[in-house]
Amino acid sequence: MPRGYQRTKLGKMGQIWYLPQHGVPQKPDKIGVVFDCSAECKGEALNKHLLQGPDLTNKLVGVLARFRTEPVALMADIEAMFLQVHVTEQCRDLLRFLWWEDGDLNKEPTRHRMTVHLFGAGSSPGYCNFALKKTADDHEQEFVFKPSEFLRKKFYVDDGLKSVPSTSDAKELMQD
Repeated sequence: MPRGYQRTKLGKMGQIWYLPQHGVPQKPDKIGVVFDCSAECKGEALNKHLLQGPDLTNKLVGVLARFRTEPVALMADIEAMFLQVHVTEQCRDLLRFLWWEDGDLNKEPTRHRMTVHLFGAGSSPGYCNFALKKTADDHEQEFVFKPSEFLRKKFYVDDGLKSVPSTSDAKELMQD
């Protein structure tokens, strides 16, 4: 079962969309679930109706150019970034999916809906980059700018690159 979902009960039907999904091997003993937001049904696809919003992603060339200005290099990755940013309650019915327990297609499927943004949804990069920059803004005073500047300017999507003068500076930044 994918992370960031909730089981639904049938009730009033507003606008709903069911997303097809399939498994993709990630590690020898782990399969990831991939949702296809571009899949069409009767000529319609969820991605055709999602607004992308502004491009808040830092340019890769800029992140790389600012990277090695100091002797100690840091790399960071926000694990499952899209799965950490929640979708509003009123939009979750557009992220429904069916799930067959134990992969048994002879059983009745259960209905679920995602509560977080999906990799592959046209709107997800904008929302997730906004959330990263908003987190930096919200906590800037708490950490005297350094971590906020790192989050705002040194990340390309969920990967951060930065260099600092010393290992003690690196440890302090990572702890903050």
